[in-house]
Amino acid sequence: MTQTTQRAVRAAALSLAMLVAMAVSASARLADVPPLANTPDPGVMPFNNGFVVVGTSTATRGCQRPRRRGCRAFPIMYSMDLRSWSRIGYVFDGENFPGWIDVRREPGGRSLWAPEIEPVGNTLVVHYSAFSETGARCIGRAATTFVPDVTTNLRFTDLGNYLRCSDPTGSWSLIDPSLFEAPDGQAYLLYKNDYREAAEKEIAIIKVDNQGKPAAGDKGNSILKAEGWELDTVDGGTGSVEAPTMIYRKGMYYLFYTGNDYRTDRYGVGVARSESPTGRFEKNPGNPILTGVGSRRFCGVGHQDVVHDMPRRRWLIFYHSYRGPQEEFCNDDVGRFMKVQRLRWNKTTGWPYVNRSSKPKGSNTPVEPR
Repeated sequence: MTQTTQRAVRAAALSLAMLVAMAVSASARLADVPPLANTPDPGVMPFNNGFVVVGTSTATRGCQRPRRRGCRAFPIMYSMDLRSWSRIGYVFDGENFPGWIDVRREPGGRSLWAPEIEPVGNTLVVHYSAFSETGARCIGRAATTFVPDVTTNLRFTDLGNYLRCSDPTGSWSLIDPSLFEAPDGQAYLLYKNDYREAAEKEIAIIKVDNQGKPAAGDKGNSILKAEGWELDTVDGGTGSVEAPTMIYRKGMYYLFYTGNDYRTDRYGVGVARSESPTGRFEKNPGNPILTGVGSRRFCGVGHQDVVHDMPRRRWLIFYHSYRGPQEEFCNDDVGRFMKVQRLRWNKTTGWPYVNRSSKPKGSNTPVEPR
């Protein structure tokens, strides 16, 4: 890459950073912000004076046909105030639906999930999980050819050659991809690694180049394993750790994740930190910092995304949840909706916590110094 090209890319990145900085948060208290229905696994990005959200969706019947007419998946929602939302398009809409995805692997087209949208250079990129025609769970990505300057011009192209796949025998799976760029410019892809035969669940990380591709032969590194509350499920199952989100703050890398069983009120958000993006990570002794345990309004709280609201100098945490009331298992007939709340930081310990005035009942209070 020539110096002229590098300067152009940096200028585009700077322009995008300025665009992100213009994002406007809700004027009302976050506790009063209504939920966004039918938005499991939300991926959030500040964009054009507001926020763009993509979430897991079913693929319509048209996606099973060769010509892809009527095929839609991953609706793109936009809001300037976090209260009123508009659908401004789809990541996949017709002919751009990836040919490698097999939507028949699960009933109702539920064969792709957990999209995350991020700015990468002068483009917008969506990483997602899907079933391939071989039955493997794979991580794919789609991108715009440039950064649109309006919310009505988000056109994505699938980049093909999916990044990583599970073993075709189904002995392990890769889901919940999330991109993170460190202060030195090195990009990483995080994802859940699921070794079913060994009942071992972990968060893994792998370096990617400026094209978003891992180095040849690089299998990634495990940075967080499921243990303790993450495995203490209602029905004695194995539990899990999933949905990784990484941020950098004041010299530390914070890894947010979700643990336990998504079908129950024990599902919740945890956080760990390290001086390096590849670990070793120390888990917050106050985990989980967000959960629906003891709540009549929230169940299955998790799959968070953490966003820095630059104009107001605050951190926001987005997550999905079933509506209550419930016993231990959630009422999944109502679907999952997205909520947003304030994320604060304990000045003594440095650990994040959820705003006392707006968090679901049962969430942990800030970790106090020992």
